[in-house]
Amino acid sequence: MDSHSVLDYQSPVSRKSSPHSGIIMTVLAASLMGNAYFLFERQNWIPSDKAAVASEQQVVSAQVQETESKSIDLDRSSSKPSMEKKEAVAPAPAKAPKKAVSVSASTAQKVKEDFKVQRASFVAPEEFPGREIQTLHFSVKKSLTHTLCRVMSDPECKLMSAYMSRILMWRMDVSRHLRKGDRVSLVYERLPDEQEMRILRLEFESGYLKEKLVANYYQAPGAAHGTFYDDSGKEWALRLKEQRSPIRHYSEITSLPGDYREGGFSGHSGTDFKTNVGTPIHATFEARVSRVNWNRGNNGMCVELTHPAQGVRTLYLHLNKVHVKAGQYVKAGDIIGEAGNTGHSFAPHLHYEMRSLKNKNKILNPFKTRLHPTYRKTVKDKAGFKTSARRYASILHNSLS
Repeated sequence: MDSHSVLDYQSPVSRKSSPHSGIIMTVLAASLMGNAYFLFERQNWIPSDKAAVASEQQVVSAQVQETESKSIDLDRSSSKPSMEKKEAVAPAPAKAPKKAVSVSASTAQKVKEDFKVQRASFVAPEEFPGREIQTLHFSVKKSLTHTLCRVMSDPECKLMSAYMSRILMWRMDVSRHLRKGDRVSLVYERLPDEQEMRILRLEFESGYLKEKLVANYYQAPGAAHGTFYDDSGKEWALRLKEQRSPIRHYSEITSLPGDYREGGFSGHSGTDFKTNVGTPIHATFEARVSRVNWNRGNNGMCVELTHPAQGVRTLYLHLNKVHVKAGQYVKAGDIIGEAGNTGHSFAPHLHYEMRSLKNKNKILNPFKTRLHPTYRKTVKDKAGFKTSARRYASILHNSLS
C-alpha cells in the first residue's frame, strides 16, 4: 500500500522577485557607507579642534604676558628718572574737555543740608580749657528723638532729646508743635564726672511759632546752679513765687505735667524740680494732711495735702524724709519734708502735683493756674553773661564755615 502524506499534496510556492528590492538594497548600502565615513572623519576632527583651541589659548596668554611686561616697564621708567636723551615726540592731540556738570540750586542746598547733619567735635578754645565742646546742626524729619538718633548714638540721642525738650517746653508743646523742617543748631559739652551732656546754646527755628528761639546757658560766679537765658538776659523758664512755691532751691525743672519724655508723650502728672537730697519742701497753701507714705514702691516717701479754699489737693513725692502726719494742720510755707530719691526715681528731685478736688482726674499745671503767681529772673552779671553768650554763638556759627 502506498503511503500518503499531507506533504504530498503541497508544493513550494514560487516567489517572484520585487522590482523595488534592488533600490532598497542600494539605499541601505549607501547609508552604511555614510555612517562609516562620518565616524572616521569625527575621529580625525576632534584632535585637530583641540589643538586649535590650545594654540589659540597660547597666543592669548602670550599677548597678555607681553602687555603686562610693557606695563611693568612703563611703570619702572616713570618711577625712575631717565639719564638718556630722548628723541622729541610729537605731542598727542589735545583731548576735548569734558562737559561741565551743572548742579542745580536745590541739589546744592541738599548737599549743604546733608553736610550740616553732622556732629562737629573739636578741641575747646583757650577760654574753655579742658572742656570737650561740640556742635550739632540738623533739620527735624519726624520726631525730635528720631532725628537725633540718625546723627547720634543711642542712648546719647535720647538724652539730648530730653535736654532739648526741657528747654523748648517753656515756649511750645514739643509733642505737638514740632514741624518737619524745623532747624536746630546747638553747642553742648560732655560732663566727664556725671557722664552727661549740657547744652550751652540752642538755636531753634520753629515753623509753628514762625520765629527763632535762642537759649544760652550761664552760671554766674559763685552761683550754686546755672540756668538758661534768652539773648536779652531774661531767664528762659518761669519760676513760682516763693510764698507759693513747694521748693525754693533747685537747679532746673526737668518735666511739666503731660510732658515730653525721651521723644514721646508720657502723660506725666506733675512738675519735677531737680534738686539735692535734703532740700526743704514747703506746703504751698494752708491745708490738712490727708495721707502720707502710700504706694511707696512708686511714690517713695510722700505727702498729700487737701486745700478746700483753693479747691485742690497737692502731692509731694520721692521725699527723703516726711515731717508731718495724717490729719495734721499746716500753714502755707511750712516745711513738710525733705527732697529725696525714693520710690520710682532715677535722680534726686521733687515731684509736685496738683489735682482738682471736684474732679480727681483733672491735673493742673502750676505755671498755668492763677493759684501760683509766676515770674522770670533777669541775669545780674550782664557783662559776664554777654561774654559767655558771644563765645558760644561764635563757636556755633564758626562750625558752619
